[in-house]
Amino acid sequence: MTESELVDTLEKNVSTIELRLPSRLGYEKVAMNTAASVAKLMGFADERVEDLKTAVAEACINAMEHGNKLDETLSVSVILSMDAHSLEVKVLDTGSGPKGTKAAPDIDRKMQGEEDARGMGMFLIRALVDEAEWVSSPSAGSYARMVIHLKRTDAQDQTTQAIEERATMQEQGTQVKMEEVSCGTGPITVLRFAGDITSTSQAAVLGTYQGLPESVKRILLDFSRVEYLNSSGIALIIQMMIAASKRGQTIQTFGLTAHFQKVFTMVGITKYTTLHPDETTACAAFTT
Repeated sequence: MTESELVDTLEKNVSTIELRLPSRLGYEKVAMNTAASVAKLMGFADERVEDLKTAVAEACINAMEHGNKLDETLSVSVILSMDAHSLEVKVLDTGSGPKGTKAAPDIDRKMQGEEDARGMGMFLIRALVDEAEWVSSPSAGSYARMVIHLKRTDAQDQTTQAIEERATMQEQGTQVKMEEVSCGTGPITVLRFAGDITSTSQAAVLGTYQGLPESVKRILLDFSRVEYLNSSGIALIIQMMIAASKRGQTIQTFGLTAHFQKVFTMVGITKYTTLHPDETTACAAFTT
């Protein structure tokens, strides 16, 4: 669905939009960006749009990986239903659905290697939307249902906003640039991330980190050019932090959007690194 088609659909008061996606990682961004465009046109505040984007992406990834086992012959259906007060998103797959309620991620157990670095998707979905549930049927597969409610204060200045996000199938890839900067009492190694950080980013993220000499003790992570980050990508950052802890390295972080600062705080990463507003502040933290 193109941008103009989406606008026409909403102007005609059509209350439901359906997408069908192949079970291929990366296509969750199509659903994510479509949901964001709908939410913006409905008048949701930018912060809630960002929350919805992450929740929809995580639900689609779960459906592709766990529901459809990454079988590209099986589709993931995404149904967006809207009314004057809320936006509902259902993500359907052919699996049996999650078994029981997953506990909240424990960052301390993850850092000690006692808990898988992944497994944060359902927790983030519940934390970011107003309503979340998972429904399964032995014969009809399962679906995740998410709802966000529109507050009138959200809609006042948002309803005339142009669509800024376009549904796209393009993968940005992951770029990691390593450089050394002078700061305070000595050099600091900066890892500058750009593009997407997802499950396909392991070689770029962990490979670059593992290439650092163990003599490096101060590392700065720059996320200012990251376009997309999901729970699988966050798990890679946690794995890097686990290795850094074992090497006696200190990590400071900057460049995250307000939304992902919130997500990092939710999963507990802020217990092991400080999130700074800019490079100067992050650099100065190594000397205090």
